[in-house]
Amino acid sequence: MQPDQILARYPQQPFEKLFLIVVEPAGIGYRISGREFDYYSQRLSSLSENITYEKQFLAETTFDLLRDLFSSVVSIETVEGEQVTVSEQASQFLTPDPGVATLEINSFLLPFFRYLNRDREVKNIQMIPWTYLSIQEMNRKHTTCSVTSGLRGILDGSRRRVEMLALAVQPRFQTTELSLIPRGTSTQTYAGMKVQLSPLNPQEVRQLQIEAKKESEETKKPLQEPDYVTGEFLTNRSGTIEIDVDPQQPLIWLYIRSGNALVANVPYLPGIDSQISIQIPDDRIRLSVEGELAVLNGELIEAVAELSMKMSHIRNWAKSEEWAKVETGIRELESELSPRKIFQDKLNVIRVSAVEAAQAQNNKTAQARIASLCRETENRIDRFLSPTGIIDFKTEIQDLKQLSDPNRNR
Repeated sequence: MQPDQILARYPQQPFEKLFLIVVEPAGIGYRISGREFDYYSQRLSSLSENITYEKQFLAETTFDLLRDLFSSVVSIETVEGEQVTVSEQASQFLTPDPGVATLEINSFLLPFFRYLNRDREVKNIQMIPWTYLSIQEMNRKHTTCSVTSGLRGILDGSRRRVEMLALAVQPRFQTTELSLIPRGTSTQTYAGMKVQLSPLNPQEVRQLQIEAKKESEETKKPLQEPDYVTGEFLTNRSGTIEIDVDPQQPLIWLYIRSGNALVANVPYLPGIDSQISIQIPDDRIRLSVEGELAVLNGELIEAVAELSMKMSHIRNWAKSEEWAKVETGIRELESELSPRKIFQDKLNVIRVSAVEAAQAQNNKTAQARIASLCRETENRIDRFLSPTGIIDFKTEIQDLKQLSDPNRNR
């Protein structure tokens, strides 16, 4: 049953929570299954089950199931950076049994927006993806939460006719199947993608990398990549992996890489869904550029080796005072097309065609990666095929010729 079907079935019965309960025989006992429908978020919870082997315990078991299914709804009152203040409905009325408190320290909430029209009627509800509120402090009136989100500043700013709420969630599955799917109309499959798990957010990872680089510069030792990964997986042919729930670290960050390139990083709470998918930008353009640049770099190595060979021959002729061969060799070097210009033209063809393809897809991430890859190759071309190399070489040969001139001291 879908949320719209539930609303259509109970159009005239106002409610905030609706529990769908089924009691059925299960061998010698009874299975009680249930789902919660929350009116504010219009979210249908995952299926939860309890089993009892005594008919007299049916009511108690059903109540336990209802208690487990119930998820609190809170109103987001203030947002200050990565801290938000929320208030729970009827929070000042304490439960008789503290063991059935609806919210607890370190529990999690999913924020969502309710967009209203001028008549204060709901016209749209939007769950905020990859965003979680973690409860840090509580009192009877307000609760303070920290925000973990893959979207920058998603809760900041004022919004007219928008209700900012959050729904309590807890892991109900032992594992979650994560699928990588293409963004837009691409049909690319994401087999063999690397998915790394870490308790650290991107800012913390970046700080570790900066400290590692600084230490490497101070100690003159090779740069060691900081170890922030607690788990690493490769996607199968379907582009999926399974993530286990870790009670010690319920909220994790997912770092998704294509080769060494980071294509996505988002936080996630494993176990709240049986299946989840992440849209990944089309990475074929970057992979194509990497392949073309690998070929170009191979040609560059050959060109540098050939140039070094010619210069070595000329240098040996100069040491043997075979000046006719030296002059012929230098003329050949000067008459040939500049290898630097040739490689720059090839690089520009690769860069322009790739950037145009990325712009056609409105893929700004690919554009940035293409620019970075081409910049590295351009620096390599300038380094090994600089015109000053030929000028310095001619000066060296001229010095050798002057040293060998018998009349230079007369």
